[in-house]
Amino acid sequence: MKTDCVVQSAARWSMMIACVFVAQTAAAQTLESRIGNARGTVAFEFTTRRNVCGDGMSINVSDETSIGSTTSSRRSGIHIGRSIAGNREICEEGPARVTLSKSELRVTVGGGEERADTELGAVSAPEAARYLLKIAPTLSGRSADHAVMGAAIADSANLWRRMLEIARDNDASDASRKSSLFWVSQEASSVATAGLSAVVMDEDADSPVRNDALFFLSQRAHGEGVPALIRVVRESKSPKLRKDAIWFLSQSRDPRAIELFEQLLAGR
Repeated sequence: MKTDCVVQSAARWSMMIACVFVAQTAAAQTLESRIGNARGTVAFEFTTRRNVCGDGMSINVSDETSIGSTTSSRRSGIHIGRSIAGNREICEEGPARVTLSKSELRVTVGGGEERADTELGAVSAPEAARYLLKIAPTLSGRSADHAVMGAAIADSANLWRRMLEIARDNDASDASRKSSLFWVSQEASSVATAGLSAVVMDEDADSPVRNDALFFLSQRAHGEGVPALIRVVRESKSPKLRKDAIWFLSQSRDPRAIELFEQLLAGR
């Protein structure tokens, strides 16, 4: 009897040690390698910033500087504003859930969830954001939108410089570049404004991306994008970009824009 107990105890210890080893091995693997080794659809979750919620279909990023109700962004399924559909109760806080298949990447917050073939569970928000921005340039359409958006709403992730790199990368997909510009324009500081200006002035950049950069500069709060728009008018070699920049400046009613118009009319 005593011998049996010793054998059973040894077996239990062996199983515990094996479980710890497996857990440590999984923890040592990067998120990219874990996804690469998975089969079928893969899902993982990460914590979002405190101002993010969703209903399983759309995601709301609250902005206390906004006036009035939710405004819909140019990126499908994303809302920037004080509330979602006028009813905060239907907007659940995170975590965000990423589901990947061979044909699609999708990010959701709240709502019911469908089980994936491989569930990786919770991962750190910064690691999730880095992974999403690593693969975003290779994706197209809504998948690229969702990858960049997922990185933007991740908690404790500060990857705006990486987004600017994507926006300026002519080899990246058009959707990932436009989505990166959108999120940079929403969240980044004066460093981001300088980066957007660089995108506009990049003569090798595609026209749609440069036009988007102009739009996002015009949306910067407190006229932060006005100097960059003035620079486009003064220095860009593209007549269309100069004309578009002047139009955006005319909508700003900024005194610096009025001064520029006066100088142009005076031939200065």
